[in-house]
Amino acid sequence: MTDRYFYAGEFDCAEVELTGSQAHHLIRVKRARLGEIVELFDGRGNAVRAEVTKLEKQAALLRINQPGLGSHTEKVPAFEVIVASAVPKGDRFRWLIEKLTEMGITRFIPLMSEHAVVSPRDTKLDKHRQYVIEACKQSGRNHLMEISAPQTLQELCGKMRSHEKNRLFVGQPHGEIAPISQFGNHLTGETVSVVLVVGPEGGFTRDECELLEENSAVSVCCSPHVLRIETAALALASLAVSLLHEKFAGVEFP
Repeated sequence: MTDRYFYAGEFDCAEVELTGSQAHHLIRVKRARLGEIVELFDGRGNAVRAEVTKLEKQAALLRINQPGLGSHTEKVPAFEVIVASAVPKGDRFRWLIEKLTEMGITRFIPLMSEHAVVSPRDTKLDKHRQYVIEACKQSGRNHLMEISAPQTLQELCGKMRSHEKNRLFVGQPHGEIAPISQFGNHLTGETVSVVLVVGPEGGFTRDECELLEENSAVSVCCSPHVLRIETAALALASLAVSLLHEKFAGVEFP
């Protein structure tokens, strides 16, 4: 696979300059040579092949839009798959962000609730946005997964109510209906956003459970056992992505 690098600018020019961590990776880690062909992606779905034309200590020039090098654009999906989850501790958070990015999840919302232990600061979220870039480079994805500012459960439900085509699912340790029938019965071609809610390891309070019920949240059980945050989030995400691919054949994920 061709080496990939993130470039946030536009590809409508003949030459671009790669700087910062991406240039460091190209020059110092991969030890690129003049004339080498790499792939640049902009995080908005676009990717182009580019030729390395100049290497400096902290920057590299690359020529794009050359005949035969090729370019492509990922289609924007007809719906979003959003994970709103409590934040796990330590490296488990990084692992979760990387895997959700690889799977094609549209957006991650750090969920604040009564029993939540971790409340990530802006600096931590910015660091994890860099992990999104690295996961996109590795997986071949050209849309960056968005990491939103933290939201309370009340804020999340309020935003859900503002759009009638949203569908809210919540992971529960003891769901009564099989997950496949849950998703299959509640998704239609008019669905705009599928929101998967995962609570803290201490669970939701009674008031929070009532709030979810009031907002028509569908309870989903992925395992007969109690799962950790990141395990539950990935189990729900995997289920949703697989079923959506099957139900809406031909609709591409980012």
